[in-house]
Amino acid sequence: MNPTQNSIAPQRISLSARSIVAESYQLFKQDIGQMLAFTLFFGVVYLVSSLVNLGGALEWFNWVISLAIVPLSAGYFFVFRSIHHQQSYTFSSFFGGYSKALRLIGVFFFQLIIVLLPLQFLLKLMYGEYFEQISKDPSMLEKLINQGALDPGKLGMGYLLMLVHGLVFGIAFFLANYFAAVGKGHAWNAMETSRKWAFKNFSLFFRVLVLLIFLNIGGFLALGVGLLFTIPITFGAVYVLGSKITKLSEGSSAPSLEEE
Repeated sequence: MNPTQNSIAPQRISLSARSIVAESYQLFKQDIGQMLAFTLFFGVVYLVSSLVNLGGALEWFNWVISLAIVPLSAGYFFVFRSIHHQQSYTFSSFFGGYSKALRLIGVFFFQLIIVLLPLQFLLKLMYGEYFEQISKDPSMLEKLINQGALDPGKLGMGYLLMLVHGLVFGIAFFLANYFAAVGKGHAWNAMETSRKWAFKNFSLFFRVLVLLIFLNIGGFLALGVGLLFTIPITFGAVYVLGSKITKLSEGSSAPSLEEE
């Protein structure tokens, strides 16, 4: 029987969030040119795909477009791994995520079910009979509150629950795409491995996530141009943390989490 990622017992990781981001920056600056070029390309593709909204018989094609770009961001992991191990690579290496497209799309659908569907259910409970109306016209929310149709207190509690839900699962699946891209096993294994290590090191994962959020807010505030730098550094931080976990597994009797 082949060993799976789930055979690795999670351990405590003695690292700081700052050191993880700093190491990501050190990897990033070794090839700033290609990193910026791919980030610009990725941003344009993402922007165009978000603006495409086909209707009628072609409405299904919107999903095809969305799924087609899911593996694109995983390309950062392959390039960061090559830089980390001092291996040669080309710009085409950024598209390595398509070699693991099924895993990455599988992770996408699992996250959709586990994270987004419960949030939608919670919104339906909060908005009640006005859910469809608010979904079509978000500006109606303020009007309904002013009219007394919706209780601000209940809405506040609902939004707090949504925040906690999103934060917990954001931390749990922080490394899911990393393990799906460069790890062994199927999509669910990648998510379970991420969850187990995250819950074992919840404080570290939380601090890394919060630091990256603020880093990208700073990048956005810098006229958006800063995102060309903060986005690859963010993916680099995910890679660094994932590679540390891989190294821990290699130091034990358990099989490596990464594919060769």
